[in-house]
Amino acid sequence: MRSDTTRRATTWIRSLALTASGLAFLGFALNVLYGRFAPMLGLDPGLRLARVPEFLLLFASATFFVIAALAAERLAGGRAPVTQPQTPEEEGRHENKQGATR
Repeated sequence: MRSDTTRRATTWIRSLALTASGLAFLGFALNVLYGRFAPMLGLDPGLRLARVPEFLLLFASATFFVIAALAAERLAGGRAPVTQPQTPEEEGRHENKQGATR
């Protein structure tokens, strides 16, 4: 069982990474919208980010989102979902079907 300190640290990392991901994506989306609507509103479209910084902002958003997902998975303990074992009737008895066709 994990200690309470480890659980708090993982929760803090998850929250921080998810917030950073949301802010980076918000910055990306605002940059795209500003570039689209600035000429229509008579604003200077030269204030938007270039292609490479725009890509890096989107990349940072995706990276922080993955970090948040991994922290959430660690917090959950990485347990696989529990499934019920299937009986041979539910599986369709594949070995019998293969033997019958030979």
